[in-house]
Amino acid sequence: MFNLDFSQKCLTKVLLNFPASSFRYIPRLPPPPPGARRTTTKLSALSSTRSGGVDGFSFPLSTADEIECLEAAVRQSQRIWEQYVQFLRNQKTTAMDIAGVMKLLFQDEALDGYNFNGIQGRQRQKRPLRMYAIFVDCMLEAWQEQDIDGPQLQKGITVAITASKSRQRVKRCRENKRYRAQLEQEQQVDVLL
Repeated sequence: MFNLDFSQKCLTKVLLNFPASSFRYIPRLPPPPPGARRTTTKLSALSSTRSGGVDGFSFPLSTADEIECLEAAVRQSQRIWEQYVQFLRNQKTTAMDIAGVMKLLFQDEALDGYNFNGIQGRQRQKRPLRMYAIFVDCMLEAWQEQDIDGPQLQKGITVAITASKSRQRVKRCRENKRYRAQLEQEQQVDVLL
């Protein structure tokens, strides 16, 4: 499922290399230019306002490697498992659907190589989310009070993956449209010269 060396590196980073008081890994951004304001996105603002967290991880996760690292840490540490389950409980309100929670936890680019069953036809093989504890076991444990069962979770995760793919497709179409408009504008300038 995932490279054992990679999971050991992740676990080492998460559990051993950080002092106990500063267990949260946050990537360092370059300082803003003088006079500039640093803004937060709607998702990060929502995530940061809710209590809890998982030691060594900053949500939403942005890469597949971070998902694999979280999976390895959850499987190898009961403390990380409990923190992640509590974090899931804090994120999901009764009115929020599973797709909304997944949008808070994982960026679209991070979910690119995944689907629920791992079946993709003739295209490249996807990684099956049903084999990951962070997507099935932890979510079922966290939301059992809200009567979320296996089929509901599967449907919610499938809807979340579909919505993620749709958002990525719209983003690509907009980028292509901007690129084509820029090329047309450059061609018009060349014709005038």
